[in-house]
Amino acid sequence: MAQLRDMSHGKLEAYKIDPRMVEIREGFNFRDTTTPEAQAHIAWLAESIAERGVDEPITVENTGEKLYLVAGECRLLALRKLWDAGNEVYVPTFSYKGDEAAVLAKSLVENGSLPPSLLEFGRAAERLMVFGWDWKRIAACVPPHLKLKGKKAEKYVKDAVELQQAPIAVKEAVAHGVEVEGENVAVSPSLAVHATRKSREKAPEIIKEAAVKAKAAGKKEAKRPKTEGPAAAKKAAAVIHVRALEKIGDDMAKEILKVPFDLDILESLADEWKTARKG
Repeated sequence: MAQLRDMSHGKLEAYKIDPRMVEIREGFNFRDTTTPEAQAHIAWLAESIAERGVDEPITVENTGEKLYLVAGECRLLALRKLWDAGNEVYVPTFSYKGDEAAVLAKSLVENGSLPPSLLEFGRAAERLMVFGWDWKRIAACVPPHLKLKGKKAEKYVKDAVELQQAPIAVKEAVAHGVEVEGENVAVSPSLAVHATRKSREKAPEIIKEAAVKAKAAGKKEAKRPKTEGPAAAKKAAAVIHVRALEKIGDDMAKEILKVPFDLDILESLADEWKTARKG
């Protein structure tokens, strides 16, 4: 019976490392691990790892003197929590070498368990732009679960960068929500981008008003107000047109049923019908 080594074209070695030896470079990783979603995910990972061990290795850059994290920040923080609690679990680790842009791009596509938010993606995309990457190249790093390709993926990148460049208060609202009457109301990224485009100066105020309205309506998240797109507008216009024709037809029918009917009125309604049909 053939063994795996007989079919192999090489071997990857993962080394078990003390998670406390791996450093997270400040400002390098795009993940905001202070958000409620990230904190809940880290806590869940810690429980899962304590029960069954580490399912997926982390990736590091080895400079020869230090180990810097490339991908797997939530896993690393979960392991550190376990070590602090006296549960010494080592993490399987792969070494990765590449320029800073390549390392950053790799970390984007490897975040499968908790994909980056639009804000986090924008933080990374902005840095890739500094390295000379264009929209199309960055779009190839859009999280697979979004199923975006081509122009749609590029639009996602542009929205993400625009959100990253929004006022600090706007980004804080997206990351941590807005407090309304003692309760936290989440803010959708699309609302933040919409408010910033409308007015950078008034964006925080626009978001606050949207959060107040959402709270009053019993909603937990403030979202961008729906606008009528071209298709919806065309459909609405068609409905109005049909109703106008129906009214003229009804008026003609009523006049015909009169005894005697007025020929002048009928001719006028017929002309109106012809005009409406052309419209």
